[in-house]
Amino acid sequence: SSHGTLSGGHDVVTRFQSNLDNAGVFFTDSNGKLTVRRGYTLQRMLMREEVHFRVKTKRRSSVSPRSANSTGVWKPVGPSLPKGYAENVEANYYPVVSWIYLRDNATGLQMTLLPDRPQGGTGYRTGQLELMRRLTASDNKGLEDPLDDRGLNKKGVVIRGRHLLHLAPIQEAAVRVRAMANALVLAPVLSFSDATAPYSSDVKTRRFKGLATYLPMGVQLLTLYQDAPGRVLMRLEHMQPAVPPDELTAVNATIPIHALLSTYTMKNFREVSLTASRWKNSKFEPLRWTPSNRSAFPGSEPRLDRSDAKGALAAVQLFTGEIRTFVADL
Repeated sequence: SSHGTLSGGHDVVTRFQSNLDNAGVFFTDSNGKLTVRRGYTLQRMLMREEVHFRVKTKRRSSVSPRSANSTGVWKPVGPSLPKGYAENVEANYYPVVSWIYLRDNATGLQMTLLPDRPQGGTGYRTGQLELMRRLTASDNKGLEDPLDDRGLNKKGVVIRGRHLLHLAPIQEAAVRVRAMANALVLAPVLSFSDATAPYSSDVKTRRFKGLATYLPMGVQLLTLYQDAPGRVLMRLEHMQPAVPPDELTAVNATIPIHALLSTYTMKNFREVSLTASRWKNSKFEPLRWTPSNRSAFPGSEPRLDRSDAKGALAAVQLFTGEIRTFVADL
């Protein structure tokens, strides 16, 4: 879809309505790694009792029913709400990097939205999900800064993007959503060249497969690069399914890292910290700062010298959600 440009005071919301009963609860990702359960007491109040509400905007006009992304003050009125209760409407939105979904436990179905870029998302109504990108006023979450990209000409920008809608049984969705999110975020960058001679004769390899063996389900090669002459750095991640932490089951995956790549023979695998700044089992030494130049003394952390290695690894085990980093010799 394509949106823009908009005059001041307008937002664009993509709203998906279903007949699923999610009991006032929806889920969003946390930086594409974890899943967080969202929902609040007010949502459940709206579901079980007759609630009347109105939105007061800067022009003091009333809107009923409200749009979830409307800026201004939302003042719902209900038997269980304290007198004078109010909250900022835009504060009901949560960051959505990779997925947002709702579930109907009675039917066993899950409706998921996967954006192609970070957006704000909410599920304030039963069976409904919303995504938005633009906010012309502060969201009252501390930064006091609107999300309003007006472009170089200050007239607004045209946004072209897509949302993937996925509907599946809850148990199947947990695995599928994570795989689809990775395919969106880590999509390959394609490049093309002239296929006619003499250019085509320079292409020696028509088919390439970098891995010598398949990785276990849920494991991905997160990082692979040469960080020093004759040495490579590798990170492996055992991705969590797109479920909240209380629904995770402990699953271990074993990877034969010594025979992982098809194009290189790697040896002398050693594990390092996530940032590759020290050996995994070495004693941690905090940085020592000096006020004269505000930098760390040289040698404040151990270097990754080959003589510091305490044994090569042939196979490693990853727990669900774990990221491990290794260096190896070529």
